[in-house]
Amino acid sequence: MNEQTFAAPRRVLSALRAVITVCLALAVFVAAGAVAKSAISRMEAVAYHAKASGGASPPAPMPVEPDWRQVGTSVQGRPILAASFGRGERRVLVVGGIHGSEFGSDAAQAFAAWLRANPTAVPPGTQVDVVACANPDGRAAGVKGNADAVNLNGNFPTHNWKRQQYLTTTAGPRPGSEPETQAIIRLLEAGYVRVVSLHSKGGFVDYDGPNGRALADRVASASGLPVKKLGPTALYAGSLGTYVPERFGIPVLTFELSSRAITPAVLTGLLASVR
Repeated sequence: MNEQTFAAPRRVLSALRAVITVCLALAVFVAAGAVAKSAISRMEAVAYHAKASGGASPPAPMPVEPDWRQVGTSVQGRPILAASFGRGERRVLVVGGIHGSEFGSDAAQAFAAWLRANPTAVPPGTQVDVVACANPDGRAAGVKGNADAVNLNGNFPTHNWKRQQYLTTTAGPRPGSEPETQAIIRLLEAGYVRVVSLHSKGGFVDYDGPNGRALADRVASASGLPVKKLGPTALYAGSLGTYVPERFGIPVLTFELSSRAITPAVLTGLLASVR
């Protein structure tokens, strides 16, 4: 067999070597990019913490994952998770993600991670319970209601609850019919001094219940977020903001967030709301 017989296989092998070399170079490039992105994320986290805490150095370079526990189950079987921070008889409940398509769950999880990394931010004698997402099915589907197309913020058993058909959801077949609503009600039975509910997308703080306006003004003074009353109770039959003052006699603060990120103003406002 002469030299020409092996020429074609050699050309194929050379081409394969070239392809392998390019692939290896690309893999190294991607890996380097991932490392750089991770480093940038860490630097952004440090810079964000410094800005939110008035320039103080963070106790850790990255937030630590909170110790989530299951407090309920959604229609489709997803866990409803909560985490607790601090210890004491004075308790504050923060609820994220009642509406699956809104920013509340993102903010609740970011706030929980921040509290986990900054435990001294919780006032002495206080326990802050944070619900990561009250409507995990809606969040997974990117829709407002739960898997039964029920608006959970119209499903609480208030005195003025009524069957309602909204644009894409309903108030449910009966008050408190949904497992997600029931999970929040069970939590509330533990006893709280106030409830903080996280929604979007207005960029202001709303309030309900006794001393609600004074509390909202305090949060606004600390954070710069404006206070706005969305409307009378009659317009929000079955809402958490109606149910909590009616059943437990405590105020509700509703943060209408303008972004998924927990901005320094929102963080300051949340910290003021639990003090």
